[in-house]
Parts: sequence; structure tokens; C-alpha cells
Amino acid sequence: MPVAGKGLCKRFRQVAGSGEFVFHGAVFLATSGRHEQGEAREDGIFGYGANVMNAARDAFIEAMRQVAATVTVVTTDGPAGQMGATVSAFTSLSADPPSVLVCLKSDSRIARAVGDNGAFCVNVLPEDADDLARAFAGAFDAQRPDRFHGLDVMATEFGPVLPRATAFTCTLQRSVGHGTHAICIGAVTGISNAGQAPLTYMQGDFHVVRRKSGG
Repeated sequence: MPVAGKGLCKRFRQVAGSGEFVFHGAVFLATSGRHEQGEAREDGIFGYGANVMNAARDAFIEAMRQVAATVTVVTTDGPAGQMGATVSAFTSLSADPPSVLVCLKSDSRIARAVGDNGAFCVNVLPEDADDLARAFAGAFDAQRPDRFHGLDVMATEFGPVLPRATAFTCTLQRSVGHGTHAICIGAVTGISNAGQAPLTYMQGDFHVVRRKSGG
């Protein structure tokens, strides 16, 4: 079976005297400069010799700003206490069995609390909840240290369900460290489907989702 992208490897060219490579105008940073051309690994990921090529960090961040993400608040409760934080790195993982994953900064309080409690709740915020998203991102912590203050939440053993949020309560099945983040895999134990249009985040600001006209 042909390896995905294998024919494209020859289109990499090295920038003279540097560890940078150019592919269709995009700049990549190689982890080593000992080889003359890139190779494709059997899993289809472009590699540079025996090492994996890494995209330039600033270019990666700028490109990711164009990716719309659903805004969620991950909450947790248990022996380590109740906590919540705004998170955009959330996705479904499997329907058999129902599973989701969230990515949390490894050295954050929410990551430590989720790990210690062994449970969490993902709250998908409704489109008008941008102030709530800012609150759980810490924007008002100086004035209101308790992020849950004044909220009509539904308490669960996994973490609070926030008002009008579509929520997934989960037990923590596995946490995998990668770079600066922990990839937390949760087995979904319960669902609260609020049926609300979600709040999204893109290009450094909040957005709402609308059906394309004529679609």
C-alpha cells in the first residue's frame, strides 16, 4: 500500500545554512541538520531523517487562530475540591464506548484537580455565555475569587453542571502528557443536552454559529 504523502517528500528543500525547510511556501524547523531530504514515515507523518519535523511555533499559533473552537468550561469536584476553567481543546473521542478528551495545561490548577479527583465535567457553553467564559478564564478572579459564586449550578460527583450548558460528566480513564499539556481521556457517565447553540472562539475573540444562507 502506498504511504500517504510519500511522493511529496522530494518537494522539501533545505534553506542553505539553516535547519529550516520549505514545503509549498511553508517553513518548517528540523530537529537535525544531518540529512539532505525529508522522508515519510509509514504512518504518513512527514519526518526528517529519523526525527520528526516541527513547524515553526509562531506560524503554528497564527494558523490555529483561524480554527474555530467550541468554548467549554471543565469543572471537577472531589477530594481535591471544586474547580473550573475555560477550555477550548475539547472533542469527542469515541461513541463505543462514549468517550471525550480535553487538553489541560499540565501545570495548571485544573489539571492537578482533575487528576486528583479522577473525574470531570465538560460544559459546552451557550452562545451568549461569553462573560461566563471570561470568568472561568480568570478575568475576574481579583474581584471574585470563587468562580462559581452566584451561579445556579447542578452539583454532580464529577463536577458542577453550569446553567444552560450541554454537559458531559466523565470519569478520568487516562491522562497522557505531551509537550506542555495533559490529554485527559474521559469515559462519559452522563449527558445533559441543553439544545443551545454553542459559543465559539476564533482569531482571539468569541463568535456565534449561524447556518449558511441557502445551505
